[in-house]
Amino acid sequence: MTQINAPAEFNVVAKPQPTMYFIGVTTGKSAMMRLFPIWARALGRPEVVLQGVDLKLHDTPEAYRQAVAQIKYDPNSIGALVTTHKIDLVDATRDMFDYLDPYAQLCNELSSISKNEGRLEGHAKDPISSGLTLDAVLGKGYFGADRMPNAGSAVLWRRRLGGCHRAASHQ
Repeated sequence: MTQINAPAEFNVVAKPQPTMYFIGVTTGKSAMMRLFPIWARALGRPEVVLQGVDLKLHDTPEAYRQAVAQIKYDPNSIGALVTTHKIDLVDATRDMFDYLDPYAQLCNELSSISKNEGRLEGHAKDPISSGLTLDAVLGKGYFGADRMPNAGSAVLWRRRLGGCHRAASHQ
């Protein structure tokens, strides 16, 4: 049995196998739940399972902290994909991370959680995918010096259920 060394405020369960989490609202209805086992097998990691974590929109900070504590303190909890709760989760758990990538800091959101040599790390990947999409739609360098001499980057703002989402596309 794996020994869990977590603060008493958290109910951390020792998982018997490597577990990736999918943090959302209605994760059981997502295609991700059907696709993940196929991807895991294709990547040579059939032992990794995906577990959904359904939280209410704008849930309590304690609910977000519990979800992150499970990943942080259980050795077999290896990371998470975060959907709807990207902003609320980072607001409630920032102090639990050993590292937040530059986009997570800039955009104040998390789309993935991972572990690296024992460190809990948070990443924001939407700015990268948004930048690639902009390049595909507008053409690479659209916001470059020839079009907008004073633009070092373009920042997109859009409203969605999770609040104000910022995606920076650096050229």
